[in-house]
Amino acid sequence: MLVFAAVLGALTGTLSLCWQMARWWRERRPLVRVVLAMTATMHKSLPPRVYSKAEVESVMIRVTNESNFPIRVVNAGLILQELSKGEMTFGQLLNGPLPKDFAPHQTRNILIPYEDARRAVALSRPVRAWLRLTSNERFVSKEVQLIPKRA
Repeated sequence: MLVFAAVLGALTGTLSLCWQMARWWRERRPLVRVVLAMTATMHKSLPPRVYSKAEVESVMIRVTNESNFPIRVVNAGLILQELSKGEMTFGQLLNGPLPKDFAPHQTRNILIPYEDARRAVALSRPVRAWLRLTSNERFVSKEVQLIPKRA
């Protein structure tokens, strides 16, 4: 009976140590949620005398840092729909250049001009967004059809 209690104690201690190590490893990895959507935004770069508060459609990559530490996004773009596994990055973003810093549990948007996105991919077909962190980790959104097909 004493041997059984010793084995049970050793097993419980080992499982507890493994659980703590797994938790520590998971908390050290960045957890980022990427969502792709269409949005209408106030385009601040247009001259106010010509386009006073003009609404411009854009493609929005919503990034949520679900980690307990800050992250830095260095690249973002769309995955091409061709048979190749190509990626398209965009140098001209509506809300400032990359890299962007994200505080823990912060959500920010990366806005791609509509015309640039339309030239890169067919927005009426399912498309995915991607982003890369300074640690070279890559995160991809779910496939989304941004513009409904015409009937």
